Amino acid sequence: MTNLACLALLLATLAACWGQPAYAASLGDLDPVFAPPVTYGVGQHVRAVCMSDLDGDDVLDIVTVCWVDSAFWVLLGNGDGTFAPAVRYPIAGSPYSGDVGDVNGDWIPDVVTSSLDTDYVSVSLGIGDGTFGAPTIISVPELPWFVVLGDLNGDLALDMIVSTPSPAWDLAILMGNGDGTFQAPVHLTMTQYPKTLTLLRLDGDDDLDLIVVHPGADGFSVLLGNGDGTFLAPFFYGIGDYPLEAGLGDIDHDGDYDIAVTCSDDGTVAVLRGSAYGTFAPPVYYPVGNWPQDVVIEDFDRDGHADLCVANNGGWTISLLRGNGDGTFQVSEEYDAECCPHTLAPGNFDGDLDLDLFVGNSEDDFSSVLINLATSPATGPETGFAGGP
Repeated sequence: MTNLACLALLLATLAACWGQPAYAASLGDLDPVFAPPVTYGVGQHVRAVCMSDLDGDDVLDIVTVCWVDSAFWVLLGNGDGTFAPAVRYPIAGSPYSGDVGDVNGDWIPDVVTSSLDTDYVSVSLGIGDGTFGAPTIISVPELPWFVVLGDLNGDLALDMIVSTPSPAWDLAILMGNGDGTFQAPVHLTMTQYPKTLTLLRLDGDDDLDLIVVHPGADGFSVLLGNGDGTFLAPFFYGIGDYPLEAGLGDIDHDGDYDIAVTCSDDGTVAVLRGSAYGTFAPPVYYPVGNWPQDVVIEDFDRDGHADLCVANNGGWTISLLRGNGDGTFQVSEEYDAECCPHTLAPGNFDGDLDLDLFVGNSEDDFSSVLINLATSPATGPETGFAGGP
């Protein structure tokens, strides 16, 4: 993919936002799950949101990766559902994705970002008080799109995978040395251009597996890990038009990962039930809002069943599809998200038992927090999975 094509894709996403009015949720007789959004200034055009306890106070903090601002921003949580004013950390280029993890073995979260118009990723080491040092640069192939961290070979050092749609459809795998540095990238060529990446254990062993979403090929690939930093050949699953993001969780209480993928051109989310072998059943499609971007699987209404939450970038709403516990979902409920929701990050921000929602907006210079209002006690086991190692 050329630089011009990548820019065209980003502009198409922004164009879906312009001129769209926000509208209120229509819930019928249902109790609302989320309160109206509260906005925070976090820089322009949020492309990724990461969560971690950055300052050691046992409260979730937020990192937003902002494309236009050439920076990531940090919001330290207060533990009551509010956040301190955001602090900006400059990054060269136009950062498009990021991840948080301890890359140098000091038990303090660090931030890794990829800049789409460069040939490197940036590593910013955490100080331990919620602040970060100056970024160091790690060379990768041209146009690093998405970056994810995980221990691929069981040596307790975080490794890195970067998707690079140009000049070749590559995944760059960089093994971590455990001191904040990484080895030279090993290239894994895909047959379709790769975008978003998810690392998790799909098939019941201790090795991290990889899910790669391919927007231009209308599908996603599963690469089972060998436990040494390499992967088996990808297995491709075709789904709806122009998939963008994947969410993982157990939607049918069988203990296996299931997957939901947003199909942006269709205005749907594709749901595929998983098996213990890392394979997936054919997709079932659920209508959501206009130009869906991100999707997460968690039990938001505390009934013991996993739900779907979808960011509708073109409709300025969040869709909530309540799970029935058997792998199916109810009709979508719509919640106001202010402007152009792009990325979702669920977490307990106010210290109760409910999952709140941080919404990164791809337009304007603010993002939103939706506090969970659910009061029903959970009636079943934990239903969502946390991605990564």
